[in-house]
Amino acid sequence: MITMLTHKLMSQPCFRLAPPLVAMLVAAIVAAPFASAQEQAPAPQPLTDTILPAVPGDEGISPGEVYRTLPRFGSELFRGMPAATPAERAEDAEAPLPASMPLPANYVIGPGDALSLQVYAAGWEQVAQEMSVTPEGFIFPDQLGRITAAGQTIEALRGALTERYSRIFTQPTVTLTISSQRTIEVYVTGEVRNPGRYLQHGMSTVLDALYAAGGPSEIGSYRDIRLTRIGAEPLQIDLYDYLLTGSREGDRLLEPGDTIFVPPAGPEVGLAGEVRRPARYEINALATVGDLLEMAGGLTPQAHEVLHLWRTDARQEWRMIAVAVTDASVEGMALPVEEGDLLFARGIRDTVGNTARILGAVKRPGYYPVDRYPTVSALIRAAEGLEVNAHVGRAVISRLNDDRHFEIVPFEVAAALRNDPQHDLPLQANDYVTVYEQDEVEPAFVVEVEGSVTRPGAYRWAENLRISQLLLRAGGLAPGAWTERADLLRLTPQRTYEVIPVNLAAALDGDPDEDVVLRRGDRLVVRDRTALGRTDEVHIAGFVNAEGSYPLRAGMRVSDLIFAAGGIAPGAGPQLQLTRGHYEGRPQPVSLVLTGEPRNFTVEPDMLLSDDDSVTVTGRGDFRRQAEVVFLRGRVEQPGAYPVVEGPGGEPYTVWDLVTEGGGLLDDASLGGMVVYRRRAAAMGDAQEDDLTRVLQSVNREAREQRTVQVSQEEQQEALQTSVNQQMRQVLATPSGVSIILPPHPVQEDDWVSAIPIDGHALIASAGQEENLTLEAGDTVMVPRRANTLMVLGAVPRSGAVPYVEGETTAYYVHRSGGYREDAAEDRMIVVHANGAVEPIKESTVLGPGDVVVVPTRHIVRTVRTESDLQTWLRAIVPIITAALIF
Repeated sequence: MITMLTHKLMSQPCFRLAPPLVAMLVAAIVAAPFASAQEQAPAPQPLTDTILPAVPGDEGISPGEVYRTLPRFGSELFRGMPAATPAERAEDAEAPLPASMPLPANYVIGPGDALSLQVYAAGWEQVAQEMSVTPEGFIFPDQLGRITAAGQTIEALRGALTERYSRIFTQPTVTLTISSQRTIEVYVTGEVRNPGRYLQHGMSTVLDALYAAGGPSEIGSYRDIRLTRIGAEPLQIDLYDYLLTGSREGDRLLEPGDTIFVPPAGPEVGLAGEVRRPARYEINALATVGDLLEMAGGLTPQAHEVLHLWRTDARQEWRMIAVAVTDASVEGMALPVEEGDLLFARGIRDTVGNTARILGAVKRPGYYPVDRYPTVSALIRAAEGLEVNAHVGRAVISRLNDDRHFEIVPFEVAAALRNDPQHDLPLQANDYVTVYEQDEVEPAFVVEVEGSVTRPGAYRWAENLRISQLLLRAGGLAPGAWTERADLLRLTPQRTYEVIPVNLAAALDGDPDEDVVLRRGDRLVVRDRTALGRTDEVHIAGFVNAEGSYPLRAGMRVSDLIFAAGGIAPGAGPQLQLTRGHYEGRPQPVSLVLTGEPRNFTVEPDMLLSDDDSVTVTGRGDFRRQAEVVFLRGRVEQPGAYPVVEGPGGEPYTVWDLVTEGGGLLDDASLGGMVVYRRRAAAMGDAQEDDLTRVLQSVNREAREQRTVQVSQEEQQEALQTSVNQQMRQVLATPSGVSIILPPHPVQEDDWVSAIPIDGHALIASAGQEENLTLEAGDTVMVPRRANTLMVLGAVPRSGAVPYVEGETTAYYVHRSGGYREDAAEDRMIVVHANGAVEPIKESTVLGPGDVVVVPTRHIVRTVRTESDLQTWLRAIVPIITAALIF
């Protein structure tokens, strides 16, 4: 694979590299991903790319540490070049090189070479043949037979073929090329990274074989490589000739069976520091310091003239020999070097002589020669003068005195530029001149504004800058800024702030006493009215959509305040009153006229407002936002919603009016079951509701403290009647005729009566003169269907429904239910009428349809003394009563 890629690359005109270098490139790309774990050659050890900058002996760095960091000279030639695996070697042997591959004129044909032959005569191609040299060295061209090819060059063999074909064709043209070189078997042994047998092409050299083997190992020699050939003397090859001069005269062509042996390296010395090629070099016995520097490419321009040669003393410790590069004697450049020596070229110091350096607020800070610019003024002019922000007062010279201490020599910049001899001081070498910027030693070229402005921050100072101009640059005052006073903070020479009060309103009006001229470093603090507790507000109440307090804006009028409050509410007007704030004694309201619609109104006169003014908007008492509605439900001719309409003389709207307007009752309407349902809010105003809440809290506290006590029958009946009247929805859960008072449950506001029973018989019979309740908005009048049964429950044999018979009494219905049981308390019977009204009855009481008769037992009346027993009885009977009622 490597060979095939090599051929393709070599056939491209853009590649003009030598075949070994192309093979290196292809092998580096291909070998890693395709070689198996068993076949992949070990990667060469990484070499140090850079040399330690430390000098041996400095900060604990030993010469040995520097020596070990040096790479071997020549190792870069084989760095990263993987050796071919056995599989790749076999593949390379089978892949032919292209015919166009250049071959030297002295290339000798041998067994295995593939030749391409073309013969032209009389304008026609007479012979086109591909042939290989046999192991015996013969080829067999068409029409010629056997010809010896091995041992001849291409040109010699082409000449022989031309002479033979001339006997057959007239003036033949013979073209002969090598289409594929033969492969040869060579051996690479010794100190190489991958020793072994390698198959190489006929044009391979010693370098090619070394590339294939990965090059010399870390201890292999670069200067004593030996080529051993059968029947010939071993040939010594020095790679330094190629590495130092590029000469390949010793890079011999390989022949089958050649062996390349790399022995261990000879003596090595190291070069480090300011040399062009720091490395470890293999030397011969006669090498000197000069020879070593020549191999390393010489010294860099930054090298010091004295070299340090480090040498071990009898393998015990390092010793240094100073070698001057200007000394050609055996004490200098002719000094022989020994194995393990380290030659270190120190660099010159990073110091500058005969110069002074100028820093700070000049246009071109840097170094300048003191012999040409001997004074401070000359140095400043050499630096192209001062910057615009330079401080022309004091500057300093930092100078190393005779005691080797730095001293500060002050001078005045402006005086020095005037050539004042007291300040235009003479300079010495290594002086540092510092010219300060104004911001470093003077207040900054800024003034600051903070607080209640649109854009607080720092602004550049200028001569004659005033407070009004600073506020303009800061975007003006923010809403709510306190204009009666601001604080101007000015830095004093004692480094404290002086507070200067400023009336901003006057300053903005152009008062020169308040519109102060600012100095560098001044700070203007504008405070917010809210932060000072000086919030300006106006207040509005009455017929507006959003009563409350609103911030007072400049130029704000009464109409603006009404608009801020969401406009006037429906029913507002025609008057409103303005009461000024901050008054003493009695208020003096001013009456204003309000006209127009809620969204389009006018105020006359529309007065300007001031702090804490109050506006009150009155309304019209006869105004209604919408019609008041009551509802008629049940067995009537025209059920539905009806507006509440007072009579011509202001008479209230009643149940009779509603029933009449609804067309009257149907035939099956239950007169005894009429009920008016009223919302709790309509039955009790807000003030009453607050009072009720406080009363309920008191009642509930008393309820938690009460205990069960015996009461008379009269007290029991009164308590029962009160409970029924106040709790229409829960009337059936109230015991009747029981001779105990149970601990009361805490009363809730939701327990308020929400249904009012109406005696329909009296209402209809009197044509509205009796039982005619005045209706309120939201009331619902319910007329249920007339029932044809009534219920008898409790201490009777057969509790349940009994057919209604007009005019019959309680005794009749009890008899129909089987009479009284032995434990019946017939003198404590109660009836729950169809409209929810509850009352005690006797046997002679005439009942109506839908009534529910409850006959309690004497046990309940006389012996029950616990709440649980009574509740058990009520839980059994109340659901039956509830189911029997028709509303």
